[in-house]
Amino acid sequence: LDRVKPNARFVDPADELAHPERHAFMSRHARSVRTACLLLGLVAAVCGALLFPLAPLIVVAAWAAVLIYGRPRTLGWRPKDVFVLKNLCVAGSAAALSLAGAAMIHPSALHEIRPLARLVAWGIVLTLIVFADAVLCDLDDVPGDAPFGTRTFPVVSGPRMAWRVANICHIVAAVGLSAAALLGWTTIVTPLLAGWGLLATNLLLKFLRPAAVRPWVDLRLGLFGCVAWLTLVVA
Repeated sequence: LDRVKPNARFVDPADELAHPERHAFMSRHARSVRTACLLLGLVAAVCGALLFPLAPLIVVAAWAAVLIYGRPRTLGWRPKDVFVLKNLCVAGSAAALSLAGAAMIHPSALHEIRPLARLVAWGIVLTLIVFADAVLCDLDDVPGDAPFGTRTFPVVSGPRMAWRVANICHIVAAVGLSAAALLGWTTIVTPLLAGWGLLATNLLLKFLRPAAVRPWVDLRLGLFGCVAWLTLVVA
């Protein structure tokens, strides 16, 4: 939705500059993409409502957040152009949606101190991981971000600092997940795969230097999401 916007005149020119092939494809299929976003949102709202009455509001909030996050520059200040805030918006929203889903399955966690502490701890870890991945994804967008004033870690501090920040976030997250395993909040598999495993893939990506980092980062984030979700459900 952020790539095609509700109307073509609101599309971000920086996206075209950074990813011309993707922009051309999305532009050709803009109507289909918008329709798919609407249908997927409706399905999410209906299915979510079967689990939690307020789920449709979460879907609406997610749509609104996407539109506010990347609104046209002609409408003024945008969160996605602000250094660090851009990545925090992505990380915070992903963590919030994940924890909302977990709360639907375990509503008692919101009323008991120990389960609530677990949810908060998971939220911090998820935020760190998604923040790190958002920083790495910005590596591919430098050609479009720099000319249009979008201040990201690769633009402001350079690629080396971006990798360093991502690695630090993953190390802290891995230590946190290891502590959670020692406390019995999760199994040892979680820190090995979703903690230290993510850090190892960081080092591998840095060594291999693929032409585009984002596809690999997005792929591993999806795999991590599956691991995290299953852990929360089974725990």
